[in-house]
Amino acid sequence: MTIHEPVAEPLTSDAFPLRGRDGPLRLVIALATLITAMSLFIPFRTLDFHQINFLDYSWQLILHWAVANHMHFGRDLVFTYGPYGYIATDVYHPDTYLRLMLIRSAIVLAFVGTLWSIGVKLIANPFVLFAWLISIILTIGQSVDVLFLVVCVAFFAAYFCAFDGVFPARLIPLIPTLALLGLAKFTLVITGGVILGAIAIDQAARGRRVKSVAILLGYGISFGALWFLAGQRLGDLWPFIVNSLAISRGYSEAMAVNGPTGDIFDFLMGAIPLALVVAAAGWVNRRWWGALPAVAMSIILFLVFKEAFVRHDVSHAPRGGSLVLILAILLAPGLFHSLPEKARTIACVAVLMLAGMCASSILARNISMSVPRMCLRNAKVAATGLIDIVQVITGKDLARERYDGALDEMRTRAPLPSVTGPTDMYGYHQAFLIANHLDYSPRPVMQSYAAYTSSLASLDARRLLGVSAPSNLFLDFDNFGDGRFPTLSDNSSFPEILAGYEPGPSTMSTKYPLLVRRAAPRISTWTRFSVSTVKFGEILKIDAPENSLVWATIEVHPTLLWNVAALVYKPPVLWIDATTDDGMTHLYRLIASMARDGFILSPLVESSQDFLDLYKLDSAQSPRAGAVERIAITARDGAWNRPFFRPDIDIRLYRLEFKDR
Repeated sequence: MTIHEPVAEPLTSDAFPLRGRDGPLRLVIALATLITAMSLFIPFRTLDFHQINFLDYSWQLILHWAVANHMHFGRDLVFTYGPYGYIATDVYHPDTYLRLMLIRSAIVLAFVGTLWSIGVKLIANPFVLFAWLISIILTIGQSVDVLFLVVCVAFFAAYFCAFDGVFPARLIPLIPTLALLGLAKFTLVITGGVILGAIAIDQAARGRRVKSVAILLGYGISFGALWFLAGQRLGDLWPFIVNSLAISRGYSEAMAVNGPTGDIFDFLMGAIPLALVVAAAGWVNRRWWGALPAVAMSIILFLVFKEAFVRHDVSHAPRGGSLVLILAILLAPGLFHSLPEKARTIACVAVLMLAGMCASSILARNISMSVPRMCLRNAKVAATGLIDIVQVITGKDLARERYDGALDEMRTRAPLPSVTGPTDMYGYHQAFLIANHLDYSPRPVMQSYAAYTSSLASLDARRLLGVSAPSNLFLDFDNFGDGRFPTLSDNSSFPEILAGYEPGPSTMSTKYPLLVRRAAPRISTWTRFSVSTVKFGEILKIDAPENSLVWATIEVHPTLLWNVAALVYKPPVLWIDATTDDGMTHLYRLIASMARDGFILSPLVESSQDFLDLYKLDSAQSPRAGAVERIAITARDGAWNRPFFRPDIDIRLYRLEFKDR
């Protein structure tokens, strides 16, 4: 997708200067673009749990808290975000707010500068240039995830579209920017790697091998330097990469949510034509070497697809439509100048129209909004943001007051008892610990729903055994929202909790019961009483002794097709039907990678109080309610899902008992 034919004006660095007859107009365009971007992309007005759901607010606040308390990512904290993850949020913390504002400002300046470099090279008409710039910015809106990915792709567009395969000095600042974004959100390491890899290979193909190596080396040096600047240790870099990869690998199965099939069709309707036109432009200009940007763009679109539709909900799906439209707008000038004269207009208009239809359809289906309406809303937000900018500059910003007010309201909602010593909460409401000014001591995978692989769950369980184990634990069994079996999340931790902790004195005074660490942990014994192999849909009776705590390991055997599905999209969802002693059948998601290592199957634990009742099993005088008597593993789509699994399911049942030393 390189440019070899002349355009209406010479493509030089002075093709669109800020001087001459149109200088004032051009200056106004540059300033208007920059101010609009700043008002939308820099959090002059921070958010709290009133504007975003509490689950997201909780982990976002913890990212700020972790930086303020010098936590080490990769060991102390393992999540989808890294040591700069707080810059991917719009929440306030008094110790990180200034850094957040400065770093986001630098990213916005780099982004707008890159867009300006592309625009002045490829668009001669100042009004068209302004429309191009503003349409990109308003379509991005306030979505930080969308912004960061578009920043990466702007680097791609600048190199392959605007600078004809030349790597000018003005693109050098984008190398550390990509490294910074990768240390903010790990999936952007993959996106940045694809883009930098394509650029480095292209430079080598043009005979600039030294520059090719320098680009990759510059990224590595920037990554390491930013890691150290974040206060991280060299020895934690490898665990950070390994554990982040574990989170990425398990995401497709554990976090999958199904949504309207129409969204997938609409996305493909916009993405495939864009990829084909990029490939055509590359072929016209460089024949086989032109496949390089086409392959890179196809991979980027694939990553966008995974980002939007693995967890196919109203928070993620709209990003897919918006990103296809933004990428089409971003690449349109380069495609126009790269394609043959007879086809360029039709091809670019078709790509933009299809991308616009794709985005509008997905937005309408998920958030009842069209692209024009979304852009108008974002324009109003940008106008309001100007007031916020003035308030920050004049020292009248109320971010700290809003933050303190949010903490006060959280304390009112969840007045946790005052305890001494390191404290953690199992579940995802950890922000309550911060609000109650407790000595928060997070486990590595700080929110339980994210401990969805064997290695991740083991990290949390091992911490309960060491000297750094928290003195206090609060229990939070609020459903994560995807219907998974309640004791699957952080499954490996529960035996250690039952052995090493006991109900505290304030258990009945709060919605979130307190457990305190025992002076000496109890001894746990595992007695296997059943080994069975069943088919999908076959009922297995649980013949456990009365008032038994039953631990189950369920091994479903996926086929190669399952692995392919997990790679390119997401695997089919499995379910477990659990029938309790009251005759009720409960339907839950079964995440195979978590069930393989085992989980508490019976009694059924659906609330924090149910978990507390597990401590009373040995002394119960009558049968404990909620005992699971029968289970069946199903794939709801029936024959459609059979090729993804072998027919046999191995189930082992154990009686788990605890005795004092």
